[in-house]
Amino acid sequence: MMKQCAINDEICCGNDCRCESSCCDHNVATIKSFVKIISQKWFLKIINVLNEQECGFNELHHHLKECTRKVLTETLNNLIKRNIVEKKVYLKNNVTYSSYRLTDIGFELVRMLYQIKRFSCAYLVD
Repeated sequence: MMKQCAINDEICCGNDCRCESSCCDHNVATIKSFVKIISQKWFLKIINVLNEQECGFNELHHHLKECTRKVLTETLNNLIKRNIVEKKVYLKNNVTYSSYRLTDIGFELVRMLYQIKRFSCAYLVD
């Protein structure tokens, strides 16, 4: 969420703002980091599936057939660590199941990505 910086009256990200930090200056390091994260091979594909529905691990793997279970697990853990996806564990008939769904931050990311998609379609794609 963007907000007014208390130090130099500029609009900034508000994340531990000190105005000398890269998130508030005019370099693009933060944007480059963001693009590097979301451009990982399975990142957007997992988010796309979870945007449609909450899924168990096997169901998610079924949607992403080419993704190995190891890579799916690593990517899900990365998304969980970043608070984009949450894992819900529950017991059913003495068997432990897991399901995955987007957090509010994940849904906010999806909304922003759709805006980027609309912009790209309108202005950047030949």
